[in-house]
Amino acid sequence: MSPILLLLLSDFIPLTLDDRTAQKYLWISEESRRVSRRTEETCPYRELPERFEHCPQVLCREGLSGLRCYWEVEWSGWVVLGVTYEAIGRKGENGACGLGENRHSWGLGWAGSEYQAWHDAEHCDISGTPGSHVLGVYLDQPAGVLSFYCLKGGDGEEEGGEAETRAVLLHKFKTPFTDPLYPVFWVGRNSHCLIRRI
Repeated sequence: MSPILLLLLSDFIPLTLDDRTAQKYLWISEESRRVSRRTEETCPYRELPERFEHCPQVLCREGLSGLRCYWEVEWSGWVVLGVTYEAIGRKGENGACGLGENRHSWGLGWAGSEYQAWHDAEHCDISGTPGSHVLGVYLDQPAGVLSFYCLKGGDGEEEGGEAETRAVLLHKFKTPFTDPLYPVFWVGRNSHCLIRRI
């Protein structure tokens, strides 16, 4: 395991998905650590004001404030993960509600051939980086830094089977965070995210 990954893991925190916020196409399982979207099959959730109406998103229960913390996510398909203030919209489409499409949220996702980082409806392409089905997120809220890493090696993902797992920095947001932040997931069709345990 690389030194930088050991440093990140020293701030690891467990997270759980909040099914009260899950949009109706999202299914929560595995002790509230996995979110899946199965085409257009809906989950029988009751209507709640905190639930996303149109955007296929779900928040975590934990609001992160004044912390340095790290979590890891296994994913497949078309997903975006990041953090948001609780003030993110719930009832509209995209814009005020979509992850990374407003001033309340910051996200990173795989766009098929490269990663893209999103905030306030603007994105940057992150080319020349390795694809990985495991992403790490590090939030240093006191310093105003949100970093995304892809984890490579040690799990047989790469040809040659690297023995050491290493964290490759993909993107870093720098901004003064003013309110508690909630980890959030946007999940496309036939896709899933699983919050890892360490």
